[in-house]
Amino acid sequence: MMRLLLIDFHDSNTQILADLVFRVLGVRPIVLAYDDPSLDEGAMAGADGILLATGPGRPGDAGRVPDLVAGCDRTVLGIGLGHQILAGLCGALIEPIEPRLGWVSHLHVPGDRVHDPRTIVVDGQQVVDSHSSAVREPTERMVVDAVSDDHIQAFHAVDRPWWGLQFNPESALTEGGVENIRAWARATGLLPHAPARRTLLSQEVPLPDLSRAARLMVGDGPFFWLDEARHAHAGPGWSYLGLGGEVVWPDEGEDVLDVLRRSAWRGVGGPDSPFTGGWVGVSGYEPGTALWMSVRRWVAVDHERQRAWLVAREEPGAQEWLDRTAAALSAPADDVSVSVDADLLAAVRSLPDHRRDDDDSYRAKVEQAHEHLRAGTSFEVCLTTMAEVAHDATREELLELYLLQRRTNPAPYAAFLACDDTTIMSSSPERFLRVRDGEVESRPIKGTLPRGETPEADAALRTRLETDPKLRSELVMIVDLLRNDLAKVCAPGSVACPEPVRVDSFATVHQLAGVVTGLLGAGADIVDLLRAAFPGASMTGAPKHRTMEILAELESGPRGYYSGALGWISGDRDAELSVVIRTLVHDDGVLSVGAGGAVVPDSTPQGELDEMLLKMSAALP
Repeated sequence: MMRLLLIDFHDSNTQILADLVFRVLGVRPIVLAYDDPSLDEGAMAGADGILLATGPGRPGDAGRVPDLVAGCDRTVLGIGLGHQILAGLCGALIEPIEPRLGWVSHLHVPGDRVHDPRTIVVDGQQVVDSHSSAVREPTERMVVDAVSDDHIQAFHAVDRPWWGLQFNPESALTEGGVENIRAWARATGLLPHAPARRTLLSQEVPLPDLSRAARLMVGDGPFFWLDEARHAHAGPGWSYLGLGGEVVWPDEGEDVLDVLRRSAWRGVGGPDSPFTGGWVGVSGYEPGTALWMSVRRWVAVDHERQRAWLVAREEPGAQEWLDRTAAALSAPADDVSVSVDADLLAAVRSLPDHRRDDDDSYRAKVEQAHEHLRAGTSFEVCLTTMAEVAHDATREELLELYLLQRRTNPAPYAAFLACDDTTIMSSSPERFLRVRDGEVESRPIKGTLPRGETPEADAALRTRLETDPKLRSELVMIVDLLRNDLAKVCAPGSVACPEPVRVDSFATVHQLAGVVTGLLGAGADIVDLLRAAFPGASMTGAPKHRTMEILAELESGPRGYYSGALGWISGDRDAELSVVIRTLVHDDGVLSVGAGGAVVPDSTPQGELDEMLLKMSAALP
């Protein structure tokens, strides 16, 4: 296990810094005071990395620490006073300045340093200063990575593995402190190298009509439209729709997830949105089903602030696309009413009549699942079936169908993906994984009832969902399974369940859901997390491995994209992925939809059939 040493100068921020390091690396550093007799050459040599905390005074007040650092070959990150100790060891002069205690400032990163992997700060980053001395002039042993006002805020040494930050990354008003620590760990090899950064061009535009924007952009190339909710039961927080570039399909020679890891990237210079560029796509239930596109140009809409931006990777033609698209979106609007091809709509609405399993067959499979429960080979079996009908449709016709679907069944994770002969139209209410800077949240769903026709009936159904022991048992086993999945890659002790049971209400159904959280461990990334948690626990049952074997025996064919995960991945520590349910797929001239439910001891064959049909109808406009 990684061993980190944090040297404390009896400062009031040291434990906050230790906690910040734990959030990033999953290891809490050993904290030793600078005047602790046990802080010696052996303590320094026994660490993989060393952090010098901030503190009062000047480098001359730091006791033996400068000599210990000079005689040690370990990587060192100095903060505040620690920054000045390292600068002093590089020969720099530490000068008194007008005290800047609790001041907020913004960093300027020189142009040649912005994309250098040794630079661990970001241009324009808001930081908090708490110092009354500073380094104004570098020596030949120092590379200046950031300045503010008239002094050096960040540097790294030319000839030693030393990095210095004058500001306080752990302060409450410093933005991006976690990323500063992570960038240092990556620059030194304590963590794997960071994903590539690509410069983005962007311009703010008036809030567009998303239906119109989609019609303008859908074209023939890879296209995506994603909604994501700030909260699982609320409307969309952000929408992204745009154009893909490179497309990754399953290949016998290499796993799609390995490609996504190797080609991970995120943008710099775009709007302050959760998605900053990277990959958009879907991985199906079976290993050989996947579609991912590297995004090139898109519209980002913040629904809460009612603001929108056009964003593009910096490449030839990008600025022209921004200008042309801005003009097209602001031009007088044509009629934006939805017009769905009548034959296509009829084919979609006929899907429940084309199930792989008719009523009797599905009830019989529920009975077979019960046999496994009684035998103890499974505790919960998430049985599903598919409906399919052949029907040719153009991408434009499918977009109109999706627009109708959005109106009749709005959902927090609505999505439209189109590439070649594959189009996916999703009204998913379920968050599979949200990851923000390594902080993970999942909201598994188990238990579904329709909305009531009157407020009284609706409230009664909601109460039933909250109190039904059968539905609660379905959920609790999935919540525990998901906790187990996250514990495979999250930092020890970080997996939590802040809401084991809650009810979320949508346009057509009430759902019973739980909330599970965790913190990705040191060195773990999105791909590790996907491999640990996929397929989503709510789509398999428990225990996962044996139950998936049972499902392979019971179900009449592959699930395809249904039951998979759909959304975006940005870099290696940020993602938003939904579970592919309430979803229509048009693939190579065939329309399909999947639905199912969890079989537990209290399930009845007719009850499971009714629940499956309710869920299937929720996906159909």
